[in-house]
Amino acid sequence: MKLSGGIARTMSAVTALACAVTLAACSGDTDNPDSSGSSGDNGGGDNGTVAVAHAYGTTDVPTNPDRVLSFSQNWTDAFAELGSPVDVQVVNSTAKEGAPWSPDAAGETVDVTATSADLITTMGMEAIAQKDPDVIFAGYVPDRETYDALNAVAPTVATVGDGKIDDWRKVTTTAGDILGEKDKASELVSSVDADMDATKNSYPALQGSTFAYAAYRAQAFSVITSPQDAANVFFTDLGMVSPADQLSGTETARGVSVSAENLDTLDVDLLALWLTGDKPETLAGWADLRAVKRGSVAELDTAAATALAGPTVRSIPWILDQLDPYFAALQNGAGNE
Repeated sequence: MKLSGGIARTMSAVTALACAVTLAACSGDTDNPDSSGSSGDNGGGDNGTVAVAHAYGTTDVPTNPDRVLSFSQNWTDAFAELGSPVDVQVVNSTAKEGAPWSPDAAGETVDVTATSADLITTMGMEAIAQKDPDVIFAGYVPDRETYDALNAVAPTVATVGDGKIDDWRKVTTTAGDILGEKDKASELVSSVDADMDATKNSYPALQGSTFAYAAYRAQAFSVITSPQDAANVFFTDLGMVSPADQLSGTETARGVSVSAENLDTLDVDLLALWLTGDKPETLAGWADLRAVKRGSVAELDTAAATALAGPTVRSIPWILDQLDPYFAALQNGAGNE
């Protein structure tokens, strides 16, 4: 199945990180009561549309649209995996050559950082309108006003799923409905789930082990605690457990900021840590943490943190490979205790 005219793709790596790791860009909650993120009746309507439920309601997306604008790596990767030809436009401050798991993404960039406004605001409505899209897959949208402005340009789909990052399973299956590739989409989801199962089978110690996913800056750990967060769902799908109730620190929009003084509350079996500057090795008590002793502290670069912040049908097999040494260290450490 082809999308005539191609798909204008945008990659929101920094926005995903700001939303899912630093929490800075996603402090506001959506105000629509229908925010379950379920994809509605995706069998396609009589008028050639698919009803897609998202954070701001339900949008009737035309089947086989000519021009698609995507601000969501999830939709970008789902369409690519379904075999659609793609005209790539990367809207990001990094990775002009595309993400490591999706190297065919390349194109123009818009400078954004973890401290800048959301990607949509940075790009600007005028530039978005000039793309003349038939449908916009926006992913995270900061507020209703921004959503309404996008929807005035073209039918817009905000975040799909229960969290503030798109649910990769729902996005992939819905993309299949839109393209008339329902069976292929189901096969893709099953294939990635099989990769997850293979990891669980290889490392049985993951079952019931604790984890934390955080960004480290200025002697503080910004820990994601929401059970609906895509990164946390990635780990719980592997059978792991979030010890959110044991963390001590300052509450943030979707997590807890753990200071150096409360470092002992981060004594988990696996610690996934996004580092952009100083490392925590000099902190008092760091060497005593279980994950440090086992070698199961995964120090993530921006690419790996991006993949984990917003797992997609393409990025999950890649991030599983990246984390494999730390899963092995956890397994070996558990066996030696």
